[in-house]
Order: sequence, then C-alpha cells, then structure tokens
Amino acid sequence: MRLGSMDATQLGSAWPGYIKKAVTGLNDKGVYTHFFAHKNTPGHPSVKEQQAMGDDMIAYIGKTFNW
Repeated sequence: MRLGSMDATQLGSAWPGYIKKAVTGLNDKGVYTHFFAHKNTPGHPSVKEQQAMGDDMIAYIGKTFNW
C-alpha cells in the first residue's frame, strides 16, 4: 500500500498508524507499506513533487526487493 504525500502523512496524522495496523493484521509477508513524506505545500503535488515521489518509490523498490 502506498500512502500519499498530502494530508495523510502530515505530522500528527493518524493514517500511517491505521495503515500499519491493518497491514500487520493481514499477516501477509507479501504486503508492504511505504509512506511518502508530507509535501507541506498547498494543493496537489507539482511535477517536481511527483518526480521526487517517483524517485523515492524507485529507491524503496530497489532496496526492498534488491532490484
């Protein structure tokens, strides 16, 4: 599951905890979580912010799956 960079991951948000609890409850080692950092700018992500999230996801996949 991927959790977005807008309000869901802002400081103090309960969403990351909900997601972690739900994934743990699945007891499925094939389900992973990755949380994007809160972007802390108004509106939807810009092209630059989307690129940063893409780079972050590529790094996560490479590290997690040794690609």
